[in-house]
Amino acid sequence: YLNGWGVPRSSKDYLHWVWVAASNGNPEAYTAYGLYAQIDPKAMSPAVVDLLRQADELGNPECSYALGLAYEGGFGGLEKDPVRALEQFDKAGQLGNDRALYKTASMRFTGVGAEID
Repeated sequence: YLNGWGVPRSSKDYLHWVWVAASNGNPEAYTAYGLYAQIDPKAMSPAVVDLLRQADELGNPECSYALGLAYEGGFGGLEKDPVRALEQFDKAGQLGNDRALYKTASMRFTGVGAEID
């Protein structure tokens, strides 16, 4: 559905099937959902945050980063929490997410979520 190969292109159908796969524990689907959530973090729902948390607990760096964005912006029913956002970015960076490493450095440099380092 994402590319329209053999079926009409449909973001809605793509997300539905990725959601089904992720809900059944498919690691690739967690990653796909984490990446998709990063495109428009404002559109995160509480259900998406729950899915990101499950994947975060399994060590998925894309979902850890997306969860950091949710805490940073107060999306998906979460309160804005720069300390938790920094913790998520730290975790995602340790798992190999380069964007999270940059985000962590920026936050520490400016003192957002931690003392200036």
